[in-house]
Amino acid sequence: MLDSKTDEIDNRLKAAEQEIVKLHTETFRLDKVKTELSLFLKTKKKFELKDIEHDVKLFKCTNHVVTHDNFYDKYLPIRT
Repeated sequence: MLDSKTDEIDNRLKAAEQEIVKLHTETFRLDKVKTELSLFLKTKKKFELKDIEHDVKLFKCTNHVVTHDNFYDKYLPIRT
């Protein structure tokens, strides 16, 4: 059961990494190409929203991993 939870966290992190790569590509494009101010501000707002989403996902994953660590620390010595 814990392996499936760990795999789920790995999959979430891989998806987040892919999103970060996409955002990096778009940031590089915006840095090198001139754009209209309204388009730039709209894209910047999308980046900020994605950044907040990633922060929330990271916070949830961090709490989940801490919970697993606490479980292992508490119950693993009992079994061995």
